[in-house]
Formats: sequence, structure tokens, C-alpha cells
Amino acid sequence: MVINRSVPPDAVLPHITYRDVAEASAWLTATLGFTEHTVFVADVDAHYNRAKAAGATIVEDVHETIYGERQYAIRDLDGHHWLFSTHARDLSPTDWGATITTPPRQSDRG
Repeated sequence: MVINRSVPPDAVLPHITYRDVAEASAWLTATLGFTEHTVFVADVDAHYNRAKAAGATIVEDVHETIYGERQYAIRDLDGHHWLFSTHARDLSPTDWGATITTPPRQSDRG
């Protein structure tokens, strides 16, 4: 399996839409202790083909992102958006223009 420094190798990355992502991320982190993660599968193309054949509503076809992930997305029976991914290339966040921020320390959260 490819390791990609731009994306952590954790299990679940919920995608929720907010008008101000930076503000929402700071609030969710400080208030609820959330961290950012993703859903990884061993073979995203086979996973996509299986989901499509089973009638899943595809909202993003399989593609490679600028940060080195091969992924696709579906909408489930209740309208939730699911993103499935696998590492395609190892990219440093600086390779595609990302900046790394450090979450506030517990003592800074008030």
C-alpha cells in the first residue's frame, strides 16, 4: 500500500458542508475534540465498480486528487455523502500548496 504524507492513514473522514470551513473546523476541534481523517479501501476501483453495480448513487466518479488520493463518492439511502479513498502517490503537503496548522493546545481553548 502506498503511504501518502498528505493524508493520514486513519479510518473515517466525515464530509459535512459548512459556509465557513475554517471556522467550523476550529469550533469542532475545540468544542468536540474532532480530528480530520478518511475511509480507506484496499482497491478503490474494485470498490467503486461493486458499489456502482449494486445501484449506489455515484456523486463523484473515481479520480485522483491533487494531494495524491484516488477516490470516489456515493450518496447513501438517507442522503449521506460517503467518500472512499486509497493512497495513489506520496506527496508532501507543500507539493500541492497546503499549509499545516497546529490545533490549539488544551490550555488555549479556554
